[in-house]
Amino acid sequence: MNDKVYVLLSQLGELSVAEWGVLKFTDGKFSLDRKKAYNNLQPSANKGGNMIRVLPFSLYGVPSKEQVFSPFVYDTASGKWDVLKYNDYYFPIVREYIEIAKSLNMQVVFELYDNCGLFNQTVRDLNPWCNNIQGISDFYNAGEAGYLYDAEVIEQLGDTVLYILGNELVDAAVANSAMSVMKGKGKVPFMYGADLDIQGEMASNSVMKKECVAAEVLWDENMKVQVFRPCHSSININSERLLKPVEWWKYHSVLFSNDGQFPRPKADDWKLAVRYVLDALPVDVPQFGQAGKVRLAFENCTDTMDMNYEASIIEAIVIECECHGLTFENKGKFPNEYQEPTPPTPPTPDPPPTPTPVPQVKCKYIYWINVRDKWFGIGNLVRGLLNHTKYCKVIKQEGK
Repeated sequence: MNDKVYVLLSQLGELSVAEWGVLKFTDGKFSLDRKKAYNNLQPSANKGGNMIRVLPFSLYGVPSKEQVFSPFVYDTASGKWDVLKYNDYYFPIVREYIEIAKSLNMQVVFELYDNCGLFNQTVRDLNPWCNNIQGISDFYNAGEAGYLYDAEVIEQLGDTVLYILGNELVDAAVANSAMSVMKGKGKVPFMYGADLDIQGEMASNSVMKKECVAAEVLWDENMKVQVFRPCHSSININSERLLKPVEWWKYHSVLFSNDGQFPRPKADDWKLAVRYVLDALPVDVPQFGQAGKVRLAFENCTDTMDMNYEASIIEAIVIECECHGLTFENKGKFPNEYQEPTPPTPPTPDPPPTPTPVPQVKCKYIYWINVRDKWFGIGNLVRGLLNHTKYCKVIKQEGK
């Protein structure tokens, strides 16, 4: 991708059986609704969107434990999950979704953990990290199970996704552990797990600050700067959540998002915010190894199931970026909704084998039988026998 700014469409709950999700649960089995998955992304891709953020599993709108799509095995007898065992269907379905996004030239960023799944008892009962046979209370206290989970995700998804350490994490330990796994597997994080904490940043003790320190120890200062810093609820030109990151992070990778912002900003609000950022921050910076790399991102977290409306927000972001001289590969490239793939043409059957020709026997002497009068050519027969030569029998045709 040659785009210089990331523009994200993020439903967050798409990998679920909720009304807004793209999964089906039939006869106890999960499957991907390919048509819905494609059609949810296509309008935004066609407007220039180039990235999508997904959660590992989503709990809101899911009717029962059995219908929670997660990597972990669900034990029906106990009504709990086993977070040390993995389903054989989870990663193939995730990879199938990634392929659909890829067909629209959209990069998937995968969130390892979601703090919003710990908010209340209703969702905690549906959360494998809170309701499991190991007795783990949440992923902040997962210990070895969390380490093994990080390794399994990276092993299964490899380079098909970019990795976010978490969503609005409140403890740096889980993110720092995930980074150590990434380091060992030759991967780097795309985005930190903690959201912007203005007071914590000013006091140099925010969760994100602690993650930054760990990144610098594991890699170097350049990597610390290159990992994106999420700034949720920042699409408001009068908000410190927009103004402070622009003031502080002139060389860092930063994501500005409407996640957690209600009511959601309208298209005009987005244009003003994007304009403010692009007027104040350079798209390309040579410092900290950032030369030639994308370091700004804008994320629209959807609030409706009207994907054409959500695409209009993406369009507003892209138009403002275009006013600053930026271009987007996807714009106008995907005008059509999902089309069922054409079934392959059946192979042409092999021609029947050529029959083996019957060898022709050359005869030195011939005798024949005249069917009508039973006369034998005795002379020829005797000569053939005496000379030990092959002979043929020819039935003489009548009238000849």
